[in-house]
Amino acid sequence: MAAAPFYFDVLRKLADCLELRNALEDHLNALEGLEYPTLSHEAALNGLPALKTAIPQAFLELSQRFLKYEADVLYPTRLDPELLEREGIIRNDFKPKAKYAQMTCRNLLKEAGQSPSTYYAILATDGDQMGKWLAGVHENMPNMSAAMHPAVPPKFSTVHNASDWDIILNRPRPLSASLHTNLSSALSNFSLEWVRRVVEDRHLGKVVYAGGDDMLAFLPLRGVLPAASELHALFSGAARVGPDGVIQVRWACSTGFLEIVGNNQQKRQLMPGPNITLSSGIAIVHHLYPIDAALAAARQAEKLAKEKYGRDALCVRVLLGSGKILEMGGHWLVDQTDVAEQVERLKGQFMAKPPQGLSTSLPYHLAAEADVLEKLPQTYFSTLKRLIKRHRAKEGPDPDELATVLTIIGSALPGGLNELVNWLLLARFMAQERGAE
Repeated sequence: MAAAPFYFDVLRKLADCLELRNALEDHLNALEGLEYPTLSHEAALNGLPALKTAIPQAFLELSQRFLKYEADVLYPTRLDPELLEREGIIRNDFKPKAKYAQMTCRNLLKEAGQSPSTYYAILATDGDQMGKWLAGVHENMPNMSAAMHPAVPPKFSTVHNASDWDIILNRPRPLSASLHTNLSSALSNFSLEWVRRVVEDRHLGKVVYAGGDDMLAFLPLRGVLPAASELHALFSGAARVGPDGVIQVRWACSTGFLEIVGNNQQKRQLMPGPNITLSSGIAIVHHLYPIDAALAAARQAEKLAKEKYGRDALCVRVLLGSGKILEMGGHWLVDQTDVAEQVERLKGQFMAKPPQGLSTSLPYHLAAEADVLEKLPQTYFSTLKRLIKRHRAKEGPDPDELATVLTIIGSALPGGLNELVNWLLLARFMAQERGAE
């Protein structure tokens, strides 16, 4: 999972880059000479179905040879002769071949112009208070008037017992078979039609299970925030799907119906809607981290999203190789500002080369001033603007615009500016994570 984007990018470049093809051939030949274990044909092609879309038909055989090896063969340290012998992968007399495979691996990474990430993400989502919704006792249950045509409720104000009707119209609508049916249909639409499409087709992930409002998936590091944001928007019906399958998030149009456009047709699909909220937890872990502990971290993040950050929220926990845990969270939207989207934009700024971009030292300089600034909230904007101007490249982001967004987010986060620092550190981490082992 950590290496999925690397596989995808290499496969897309095969047709146009002779040096990359030669480097891949050399590495595959070295692995075959090493008698390195391979996956079954079915597992190689169907483990991550989206990879098949990147395979150039002119190099189908080479691509299939590439995919039949597990991702360990893309990390030079995992091809260390002593390690391979200790784990029973090779015989003692194969050590020279292992050293050669290490060399061909490094050459492949050089020709690819990148290394596979050493981190991946686990995304866990769960609808908030679904038991209350299904029992018809949630505080946001629609009133009787909401079930009528908008022109009907005002007419009751003209009858002689208008006050009695006003009480009735403002009572929660009683739970009925039709409400249960519609809610079940909306949850099915979300989980059966859209979860896999977002996670697997759009972001190279793998769904473990999707049962209505409850979902667990593995995702590459670079796709987890966009996937989480898109799933939240789809769940709320705050999205539009274009003819090319691109999902456009539209928080201002959260109607509970997903707009789907294609083949000269336009339709609307029922979703759970904006009143039924979704909380998500993300664990970002090293690819060698124990899987049971990684799953526990994702579940803990989901729990914190509900209990610490007040539901309709996202919590991210990064389990760094040093043993330190970086944690941050908050509501999906702050004054209609999408927090996950802003983190993605910051990641892009940290990745950009001069004259674009931001210095990666920005989070640390903000952290140095955060405790003092918490006592002076009226200075948030001016301080953030000053720090951004100091850390931006010549043609970097507009200081006023970025300072405004960060001030809005930082003022609303439970942990204040210190939590904003953690979001910035997350953006920095995701920008810099390039497979350093």
